[in-house]
Amino acid sequence: MSVEEAFGTPVDDRFHPAPNPPSFVIPPPPKLARHVSGAARVRWTDINGRRREKYLSTHGTPESMVAYITFCREWYAQRGRVAPPAGEAVSVREVVDRYVEYAEATFRKHGRITSEVYGVRAALGRVTEAYGGEGAAVFGPLKFRTVIDGMVREDLSRKTINDYRDKIVRCWKWAVGRELVPAATIAALEAVERLIAGRTEARESEPIRSVADEHLEAVLPHLHPDELKNAVLAAMTRIARTTGMRPGEVCVLRGDQLDRTRSEWLYQPPSKMLHLDKHRRVWIGPRGQAVLGPLLEATGAGDVFVIHRRRGEGVVKVNEQFWRMRLADACRIAEVPVFTPNQLRHSRATEVKDRYEDDAAVAAALGNSPEVARQVYIDNPADKVARRIAKELG
Repeated sequence: MSVEEAFGTPVDDRFHPAPNPPSFVIPPPPKLARHVSGAARVRWTDINGRRREKYLSTHGTPESMVAYITFCREWYAQRGRVAPPAGEAVSVREVVDRYVEYAEATFRKHGRITSEVYGVRAALGRVTEAYGGEGAAVFGPLKFRTVIDGMVREDLSRKTINDYRDKIVRCWKWAVGRELVPAATIAALEAVERLIAGRTEARESEPIRSVADEHLEAVLPHLHPDELKNAVLAAMTRIARTTGMRPGEVCVLRGDQLDRTRSEWLYQPPSKMLHLDKHRRVWIGPRGQAVLGPLLEATGAGDVFVIHRRRGEGVVKVNEQFWRMRLADACRIAEVPVFTPNQLRHSRATEVKDRYEDDAAVAAALGNSPEVARQVYIDNPADKVARRIAKELG
């Protein structure tokens, strides 16, 4: 390859690093042993490298076996991290390490950790850096404010700082539920207020806006120099704009997931809100059907948005990273503001709000709550009603 070709060619999916670290494996519980005194005992090394031991009645008695079974249940329930003896100080680093393990095991969908884990690591990493060696029980409001002030000096946005603040509070709340810190600690941390717009030195992040339809149309011819690949990327972009689907929902669309028995097609992608027992349902009308029709004839029941491999035979599914990169390049060629696939979701939300003037209608279209739809996805949500009032009432 030439230098220009090498820099302009996306990395083959086969050579991307693994998206997730290996899953945490719970170590087996320590074996029951007999102490010289005749007592049953278990010994192990904790997360900080300290030797621990616990005595369980007289060795060989039914009571010691019942106590050992209870100990093993606690061991697995706490993922190999049995709570320290009452009154013993637990460090900030130990609480953070144990909570990160919990987050990696809990915040998972379809076998992969979610973006929540990366946010947890980023938020708690700042706490560990400043106070890792100190006791978790004495991490109080003043130290918490110091961590938040440090985020302000890092020039993080107010929204990000508030999100990190909430994650830190949730970590200590989790620690209270595991008897790692006193219950009073969480009440003290919750007393530290979230940053309020206009009353803090933290910068405000730029709001995510919808994409003008004329900008979208200008971009579509420039998504890829190959005509067939450009057609697939253009179809992805159009279906995202027409339905308001998340980029990930578009990328994993398969023909066998579409219910085409009714005039409006139904697509039920893997739900982002599955942990809340909420299932995603996307209804696709005539405009979306016109976009998908030709692709479904070619792909059948398999993945819809696929392109031919750069080398060799066969096809590969388009991923979010490639789509986002090609979209950004096309925006620069078309000389329009650069936008991302997720902004097309904002365009759909604003369109529905302008038509129906109802947050619930937007929520139904996007698969969110009305409050989230209003605060996150709709551009100037009150404008449509306010303009109509001004027109009719003066």
